[in-house]
Amino acid sequence: MKKIIFLSVPALLIIYGCNLFSPSPKDVLMKYLDSYSKGNYSESYQLLSSKDKNFKNQKEYETEFIDNPFAKIFAGKISFNVKDVKVSGSNAEVMVEITAPDMSKAMGDLMGAAFASAFSDKKDTKAMEKMITEKLKDKSLPMTTTNDKYNLVKEEGGWRVFLNWEGQKKARDIAAEAANLEKSKKLVEAKAKYLEALSMDNNNTTVQQKLAQIDKKIEEYKIKETYCDKLEVRNVHTGSDFTNRIGVFGEVKNNGDRTLKEVEVTAYCLDINGKVVFEKTYHPVLVLENSFSMSYNTPLKPNYSRRFGFRLDDAPSDWNKKVKVIVTDVEFQ
Repeated sequence: MKKIIFLSVPALLIIYGCNLFSPSPKDVLMKYLDSYSKGNYSESYQLLSSKDKNFKNQKEYETEFIDNPFAKIFAGKISFNVKDVKVSGSNAEVMVEITAPDMSKAMGDLMGAAFASAFSDKKDTKAMEKMITEKLKDKSLPMTTTNDKYNLVKEEGGWRVFLNWEGQKKARDIAAEAANLEKSKKLVEAKAKYLEALSMDNNNTTVQQKLAQIDKKIEEYKIKETYCDKLEVRNVHTGSDFTNRIGVFGEVKNNGDRTLKEVEVTAYCLDINGKVVFEKTYHPVLVLENSFSMSYNTPLKPNYSRRFGFRLDDAPSDWNKKVKVIVTDVEFQ
């Protein structure tokens, strides 16, 4: 025979009390946004996740706002409306509609006051705050509404706002590496770095935009790489120009079937062992709208050639005066 166990009300409260009375993700976020918008940063900091607090202490957090004259001016002028809450285990995602003064439209008056304070003899933050307040005192501020997503995590003390400061910092650093790879035309490697950055901070809009564009860039670069094989670099030699400065000279011929508005060549300077010690790019073909040089501004047609010459006097001393020149980029007309 099964025994039925009845629990007393106090026992039930002990078991379920935390769940019954713990503020919801919506309640915690609204409290955070309200205290933050009113400049109560000590209270808003307490509502942050432990991971965020480990990355930035309260003093560092509050110091960021000490010299911000706009915080007090706009206090009470920002409203929040929670549109959607999604809870998955110990994680929550909250979409919030935020209505606030439109800084872009009010910027004329604000910048004028800021500049007046910046160029005064005394750099007084309170004076600047007063000046800006006077500027906006009798004006109806233009408002703007945006939708922002906030993440929360459930910890021992309840729900906490997760701003992901550490992830954001790592994402920025990795995205900078990706940008350098992209600049060097290492697009596949750049994409991998951008994906890594996004895994650290999936709200990084800059990285999202880069990833949305990079696949198209990779395909375009593959086409350009293939066409580069149809360009012949010949008669390459080093020598001195009329100022007696050393440089590399040669000629590039378009053996393909497309007209080019840009051709980039890269000279690789080699040491005594044939290893690259320096490189420099040059554009023997570069069509610009407002160029005064007709010959320089002329596209390179199929079966046409263009001579080039550029200085290498900034190459290091271990350059053995041996050079390899290849076409590294093109743009089609």
